[in-house]
Amino acid sequence: MDPLGGSAKILWLINVAIQAGLLTLLVWRKDYRRFPFFVAYLMVNLLQSAAFAILFAHSGYTSRIAWLIGWGSQGIVVAARACTVAEVCHHVLAPYRGIWAMGWRLLVVLGMIVLVMAVAFGRHDLHAGIVTLDLGTELAIASVTAILFAFAKYYEVPLREPMRMLGIGLCLYSACYVLNDLLLQRYLAGYVEIWNLVGMIAFLGSLALWAWAFRVAVEAEATKPVLLDAEMYPNLIPEMNRRLFVLNEQLSQLWRVESPRP
Repeated sequence: MDPLGGSAKILWLINVAIQAGLLTLLVWRKDYRRFPFFVAYLMVNLLQSAAFAILFAHSGYTSRIAWLIGWGSQGIVVAARACTVAEVCHHVLAPYRGIWAMGWRLLVVLGMIVLVMAVAFGRHDLHAGIVTLDLGTELAIASVTAILFAFAKYYEVPLREPMRMLGIGLCLYSACYVLNDLLLQRYLAGYVEIWNLVGMIAFLGSLALWAWAFRVAVEAEATKPVLLDAEMYPNLIPEMNRRLFVLNEQLSQLWRVESPRP
């Protein structure tokens, strides 16, 4: 059975066209210097689409080689998307070196947990290990972006474009992917075409957010946040910013990194 019906094929072509246009724009503006992992993610996604088109035309959808290349390339795509999430986190938190020192360590630990779970489930079943790695990574992506947004909201950390739209798009698609695989395909397996359509619509929504975020040239972001001396905070800035300053100073001392100065 062809998992891509007529409507899904049209959506697939639209997704490919938007990705190609967005990638061309980013390369032309040389935004790959600031967003190398996001650009790499778009590239491997397009390469996967091209490989699928060629492979399915010659070998069909149910061949062994299609399964191997499909899951193998999906692993690369998901890894690139995970790196894009880390890139967004870095852009938002790097000015606060103590906070970022904790953040990247948590990302590494989370990645190791997902990998260990995949190896454990895949010891006797390769398919189960691959599915666990895929789902675990998607769940981690959705969770990390949600936590980043909650942290930024609580401490009033500015989420400038395109980081805000990038994060929303990544969280949206990964959350839809997890919901699709854990619930919809398990209990409604007979409606494969519908859930492929749902996944493509979710990805199209993410692409629309990313294209909107990059519709204008991205301004260079400040490398240092404006942080005042501790004794000036109670009278000059809101309570949220004071707590962010204190948290950053404490984490800077914990990880032994130098906090940026105004």
